Amino acid sequence: MNKEEKREYMKKWKEKNKDHVKAYRKKYYAGNPTRFRHSKEYMAEWRTKNRKRYNKMMIEWRKNNPLFAEQKRIRNIANLYLRNKMIERDGKCLDCGSNERLEMHELTYTKPPKLSNLVTLCRKCHRKRHRKYEYFK
Repeated sequence: MNKEEKREYMKKWKEKNKDHVKAYRKKYYAGNPTRFRHSKEYMAEWRTKNRKRYNKMMIEWRKNNPLFAEQKRIRNIANLYLRNKMIERDGKCLDCGSNERLEMHELTYTKPPKLSNLVTLCRKCHRKRHRKYEYFK
């Protein structure tokens, strides 16, 4: 059996025995978490140990990935459109009634931003709503 035949045989075998392969991988990686280099725990630990290196890698990746800038630009345009529509709809802060420094607040972050998922808040009230997060304190 040459390499190509063996590769084809293994591919068919894995296709037939998906449950067996899945159970084996789960058992193997549970016992050897560092062997699986892309596990969430391993990557989180690596990022904290190599913070400077990770940041440098991400900057390089963003420079070399032409789609990243385009996706970011599209996201910014979409957010600006939603923000303007939301402010037009509400016109003032829903908590205190102020109409200065209005911001967009998402009610749930599990869904993509839609007009029905957004409310208008002034900067002060927006910060109050996010008090539970450390970066707003």
